[in-house]
Amino acid sequence: MSLKDTERERLTGYHLWGNKTVGEYLGGGNFGHVYALLDEDQKAVDALKVVTIEYTEQAAKEEPDPQKYLLNGLRNTLDEIQRMMELKELEHFVSIYGYENYPIRDGTELIGYDILIWMEKLAVLPAYIEQRRQQGVPMQELDFIRMGIQICSGLEEASRLLAGENQREAEFIHRDIKPENIFVSEDGTYKLGDLGIATMSWRKQYTMIGTPRYMAPEMFCDHGYRANVDLFALGKTLEHVTKERELVSGLEQVIRCAEAAEPGDRYQTAQEMRLDLEQCLRRLTHSNPEGEPTLPNAPRTERYGRNTPTEPPTEKMTRSLPRNVRPEPLPPEIPQRKRWIVPMLTAIAVVAVGLTAFGGFSLWQDKQLAAQREAEHAEIRETAEGYVQQENYTEAILYLQDALEEEPDEEEWQALLTQCEDRYRTSLLEQAEAAYAEEDNKAAAQVIQEGLEFLRDDPQLLRYQRAYEESDPKDLQELTLLTSNSSGTDYYERETVQDIEGTEYNGCFRLMSWGGWKGIGSHSAFCTYALKGEYQWFEATYFMDRLSDEEDSIHFLVLADDAVIYDSGAVSTADSAERVHLDVTGVQELTIRSETTDYALFGINPSILVTDAVLKKAIVLE
Repeated sequence: MSLKDTERERLTGYHLWGNKTVGEYLGGGNFGHVYALLDEDQKAVDALKVVTIEYTEQAAKEEPDPQKYLLNGLRNTLDEIQRMMELKELEHFVSIYGYENYPIRDGTELIGYDILIWMEKLAVLPAYIEQRRQQGVPMQELDFIRMGIQICSGLEEASRLLAGENQREAEFIHRDIKPENIFVSEDGTYKLGDLGIATMSWRKQYTMIGTPRYMAPEMFCDHGYRANVDLFALGKTLEHVTKERELVSGLEQVIRCAEAAEPGDRYQTAQEMRLDLEQCLRRLTHSNPEGEPTLPNAPRTERYGRNTPTEPPTEKMTRSLPRNVRPEPLPPEIPQRKRWIVPMLTAIAVVAVGLTAFGGFSLWQDKQLAAQREAEHAEIRETAEGYVQQENYTEAILYLQDALEEEPDEEEWQALLTQCEDRYRTSLLEQAEAAYAEEDNKAAAQVIQEGLEFLRDDPQLLRYQRAYEESDPKDLQELTLLTSNSSGTDYYERETVQDIEGTEYNGCFRLMSWGGWKGIGSHSAFCTYALKGEYQWFEATYFMDRLSDEEDSIHFLVLADDAVIYDSGAVSTADSAERVHLDVTGVQELTIRSETTDYALFGINPSILVTDAVLKKAIVLE
């Protein structure tokens, strides 16, 4: 059974940003399910997208190591979320308000992740188109033009925002624009989502990735591509949603230009396409300024340096030129025997200039590449250091690991990764020690386990994980009872008892003094256990049995290898419960004992109740 089949059940156990709860299922596909996210009044205010990463049979064919597959899936999903978080303030991108990731385990084995994404509630474009049709108000050509304008605006804004202060021509490339990745808000705003394969680049990209139906031709070859592949995909999207419609605004020509097979023949920037779409919009709304040129009937290749005449003007052509514009006269004819000199000298000059230019161009190109490389390295370094300053070590580690996959020999990144791993390891050990100090060994072990998901096979973390698991507190009854002056079971009761303040305890040792024949008096009770030097701390709560007489008093003592290490002094039924925490490092035998203060008593059985008695092994941070 797939983890997606039990997804709803798992959601009930997750913390969902305060008092929000999961509502009805809204839809989804291969990459996640979407639910309504309800507020305190059970109103659907936002959406919850759940991405489940699991190791399936198909996944096993791609990656034989399940842990590596799961971590790569987690890394890629968090990268997408991070990109969307950076763009959440833009009007034409889906807003994400927060996210959480939860490991899924079968016992102690990690079998998957649930990534919960809190996002604004939107309708996916195909569903929105169908909803409008069913409501009797189908989308018109005007609506599709506005959609194209807004998506182009979003692409422009993303490039400007992500380029930041670098002042370079950075390109945001979505690489998967299609109807299923365009969303519509309640007020009719169109937004781009699903940035799983988006990138920000200053150079050509070569990765063949996307939805084939909407991919530009150059994405299928190894010549590289630029940001206008998104315009090709947007053109295909507009063609798909407007099929079987009669277009009257010029939108068909815009689509044709966007879908040009040659990259140079199509729109080069989102701004160019947006301006032509705005012209189509003005035509439909009858607001076209007088004299504004109309759209061409074919792709305007002349904008990009094509279709330029190369032959000299003929006499017939010059007749139509203005009087002050005439072609330059032809040079006088060179004698036949000397004509070979000119081509030869020209060729020599061309070669010389070419060699000089090539050397200069190569030097210029090397400088440009070096500057670009330095800028990219600086950006990676600043981003990683930003994560570290926020103490978001896991994001820093994932980010640097991705960078090193591209350039594995980059020593600066490797050193920074090592620094991040060291800080993350220290942070994990501090958290684990804090949990252990609060007597929560399981929480301490869990912290270390989560750290091992990012720092796999880390010897220090593995050592601490084993130590925390082995240091799980042990009750006295789990230890070997060496000796007692009564049967050990007589001293342990499962019944619930209360101290003087009414606090209830489940289970206790009853160390009851016992009386002898008249004149002999009462005697102490004790139990001795084998520690074998394996424990460092002994902890217990004790108080006098309320069934004892009010005038009775008794001592509670703890002995380590026959030496008293704790003496409570006289305790009566009116005294509150006390908690002891004793160092038993290296102790072989531990004895707990009750002792009466009046040896003249006869037949009287005052007793000490000992509860929550545990021994722990210590963890010392190195």
